[in-house]
Amino acid sequence: MLRFLSLALLLIGFSSANAQPFPFQKGDHVSILGNTLAERMQHHGWMETLIHSRLPGHELSFRNLGFSGDELTLRLRSAGFGSPEDWLKQTNANVVFAFFGYNESFAGEEGLPKFEKDLDSFLKETLSKKYDGKNNPRIVLFSPIAHENINDPNLPNGIENNKRIDLYTKAMAKVAAANKVFFVDLFTTTLNLYSVSEKPLTINGIHLNEFGDKLVAEIIEKQLFQNDVQKNPVFLDKLRASVLEKDFHWFNRYRTVDGYSIYGGRARQLVIAVQQPGQLILEQPRLLRRRQWVERQLVELAQHVLHRDELTVDRCEADVRDRVQPLQLCDHHLADYPAGDLRAAGRHQPPLDVIDDRLHGVRGQRALGGGDAEAVEG
Repeated sequence: MLRFLSLALLLIGFSSANAQPFPFQKGDHVSILGNTLAERMQHHGWMETLIHSRLPGHELSFRNLGFSGDELTLRLRSAGFGSPEDWLKQTNANVVFAFFGYNESFAGEEGLPKFEKDLDSFLKETLSKKYDGKNNPRIVLFSPIAHENINDPNLPNGIENNKRIDLYTKAMAKVAAANKVFFVDLFTTTLNLYSVSEKPLTINGIHLNEFGDKLVAEIIEKQLFQNDVQKNPVFLDKLRASVLEKDFHWFNRYRTVDGYSIYGGRARQLVIAVQQPGQLILEQPRLLRRRQWVERQLVELAQHVLHRDELTVDRCEADVRDRVQPLQLCDHHLADYPAGDLRAAGRHQPPLDVIDDRLHGVRGQRALGGGDAEAVEG
């Protein structure tokens, strides 16, 4: 109990390097950049949950663009993935949460001058952009968390690591102040948390578990808002469930499995293979095969929907709108195929027009069965 009380007091009593709360605005699009610390926040969702709970009327949008291994000047991606700037534009970012410094810290003290220069360039360049087409973004720069000693003989105790992270955290604070950027020191606060917490905050010393993610989110919340408020735990659980569901769908859109075959070099590649002497065959690219598969599924779905609705209309039971929705979703999916080839929608439009004509007839039959002649004319 004493350790828990000390933990609570520590969260309340920390000092912030920022004189004012961070100026969130209604409708802000917050894009999260950075390394594994940023990427793994999608798994537990506490930071986003707590910020939403403090600003329920702001209608904030969060998009996690974190990518394990990312550094300020090194962000490896599959061909066709899009640059970090492309994704900031696509997410209409006007607030950028930047989590860097941990991977760079392995360059040690001799790497500090280059890191400070790279960070200064990153901040200045980011502040000069208008990713939403209107305004320069506001930035929150986050330091790495401290390395936790979880007393595992198979893992480092973090002493040497923390010496480097401390140097880089101080450098980040200096560069952030020079650029008038909001800075959140996660190193000092987590280092203190480790000393009073009875449970580990990480799974391996450097990657947060759910308990650690919640405590770090509380640190971030208090530094962003400069105060503390009481929260309804039932409401937080419901809000967090929605955040986690959104994060799941977003991550599977942003980090599509086998992206190289969907939007990269293999997406439109034709492989030439020799089947027999003097005879060449072309292997269709995977993207085309997927489109053909979706088209077959669309036709089968349409046949099933039409057959079932024609039967239920006779009994005046059908609500055709419920059947139309999956067809519309298929149509939208084809039009928004990741390769960006909108011509796909045109190729699939003729069969969809036929389906729409037949569904219109089904709607009319149901309306007549219910005695609603005006609905037929509409």
